[in-house]
Amino acid sequence: DIRSIDYGPDNYAGVTLSNTGDRHILMGWMSNWEYANTVPASTWRSGMTIARTLHLQQVKNHWYLVSTPITGTGSVEEIGDATLENGSLDLSKYIKGSNGAFELSFVVDQVAPFNIILGNEKGDELMLGFDQSNQQYYVDRSKSGNTNFDSAFIHRTVSPRISDHKTISYRLLVDHNSVEIFADGGISNLSNLFFVEQPFDVLNLKSSHPVGIKDLKVKIIK
Repeated sequence: DIRSIDYGPDNYAGVTLSNTGDRHILMGWMSNWEYANTVPASTWRSGMTIARTLHLQQVKNHWYLVSTPITGTGSVEEIGDATLENGSLDLSKYIKGSNGAFELSFVVDQVAPFNIILGNEKGDELMLGFDQSNQQYYVDRSKSGNTNFDSAFIHRTVSPRISDHKTISYRLLVDHNSVEIFADGGISNLSNLFFVEQPFDVLNLKSSHPVGIKDLKVKIIK
């Protein structure tokens, strides 16, 4: 019975840090040996995940290792609550000037499907969200720039929804060529690389159901 702390393909060989007091902090190598030597990058070929604090959480009769990101300072736009009555919410204006590095967080008031679409002027697109029919969080990077450099570069990655809460909390960290998802308080996580020539400057939140979005925040990461 394997219970992963990150279902994404690009979080490997995590190490914990010492001299951190009561906090248990982990960082992983953000790459994958299946294609680490063929990624379309120059000078630098990989980095590290965001530092994460670790703790145990019980869901029904099972224990899970939960990880939540430690983020630095930055300007936070507290948008508040919203309703996806027409199925879409354009948040692009909140990431202008971010150079593709930002954090998005919100709570969905019910367990319902939703999609987050990141895009740029070149037509690159990264889609993320929750697939209710399969009870999975997903990242679809099939249109996110250069995706055909290696057959091992999986286009769609998924994480099971483990939480039994009646709402969904979702936290998303985006950098120029990486995305890290922490869902339901960090019990369902996905870390993925992508390779675009131009940072994402389009951000849309969509749902096929009328849902309420609470505590919506966008933070520009410095």
